[in-house]
This record gives sequence, structure tokens and C-alpha cells, in this order.
Amino acid sequence: MMLSSIDEEEKAKISPKQSLGLLTSNNQYWFLTEDGLYEVLMQSRKPIAKQFKKKVILEVLMDIRKAGGTLFPSGSENCSDSFRISGSKPELCNS
Repeated sequence: MMLSSIDEEEKAKISPKQSLGLLTSNNQYWFLTEDGLYEVLMQSRKPIAKQFKKKVILEVLMDIRKAGGTLFPSGSENCSDSFRISGSKPELCNS
């Protein structure tokens, strides 16, 4: 299970019954911090995760190294122009 390789401070197991006062479910759910989410994405071998890793490594980290920050394409106000959520999975947008 991928979550076993994630540090404890980057994940939390929540029982809705305890946390939300719900009495209908005994299920427990894992929640990830933002750091935990990035860790899972970087470990994943799925094609969409590989695209995400390449985008981060080849563009974002290089921009940070060269310019001290992330540069977005002209006319874009934020990174939502580069990535979008479609249905249940993120997709890379063509710039």
C-alpha cells in the first residue's frame, strides 16, 4: 500500500463516526496533507503522475532555480492554466 511509505505527519486516518458525529459508518478514511499528496504523486508510476513529475522537475523547479520563482505563461494569472481537474483525475493542459 502506497500510504505505508508516507510519513505519519503527512497523513491522518479519520473515522467519520468519531470526527463528524456520524453513527452510520464504521469506515476509516485516509487524508493527506499537501506534502503527502505530492509525495504520493512523485512515487506513482501512472502516466498522469509521470507527466506531473516531468512538469514539476523540468519547468517549475528549473524556473525556481533560474529566476527565484515560478513563471507562468503570459496572460495567465496562475497555474490553473497549466493543470486542470477533469472528472476524478488531473490533466496537463497544453501551453
